[in-house]
Amino acid sequence: MAVPSRATLLLSLAALLVFLARQPLKLALDDLRRRRRVPRTRVALILGASVLLGAALALGGAAVAATHRFWPVALLAAPLAAIHIWYDGRGEGRTLVAELAGAQALAGVACAAGLAAGLSWPDALSLWAAALALVLPAIVTVRERVRRLHGQRPDARGPAAAHLLALVGAAGLASVHVMPRGVVLVVVLLAVRAAWHLRPDAPSIPAVRLGLRELGTGLLAAAAIGGSYVLR
Repeated sequence: MAVPSRATLLLSLAALLVFLARQPLKLALDDLRRRRRVPRTRVALILGASVLLGAALALGGAAVAATHRFWPVALLAAPLAAIHIWYDGRGEGRTLVAELAGAQALAGVACAAGLAAGLSWPDALSLWAAALALVLPAIVTVRERVRRLHGQRPDARGPAAAHLLALVGAAGLASVHVMPRGVVLVVVLLAVRAAWHLRPDAPSIPAVRLGLRELGTGLLAAAAIGGSYVLR
């Protein structure tokens, strides 16, 4: 955690609970949209609403514990979250637009946590940028790797452009001492890893194993980025 504090912990918990509420609410809304009421509809609604209530309580606790206001970030991230929710409610949550919008909104939690812990706007926004440098290239890369599972040849141009953009952004922010240089190193390592897995002769692996590996890599990269901010 780049900026450890009680408010940061509560904000992270709120974000996690919102993410967990997504699936039961999606099931319930899908049933209601199809005018279908089955036993799972009520259970999904109650579960989703309960988890959202927990998220609201955690967010309220974060607002009380925060040393600085972080609500402006919510105004910036809310439209992105709305785009993801709209696509997800239509059963199109796996489209590129929906995934990118959701990832950008979720990355805003890092910025909000920085503001809540007392960081300046430039430093807090650099946390948002660092999170985006991690998740956006990963989304594009994984989508291409999934193509191989369906017998299609991955196109490395999109991932290459995404990783290059992340590298240029991270290097630029590091050059003006807004972002730690350790973030640049993480971005470079992730780009090398992506190039290795997208090479023409790379083997295809099952979707479950791919997802677990990407989850593990993402957690390690996030920990490395957080450590870079703590140790700078």
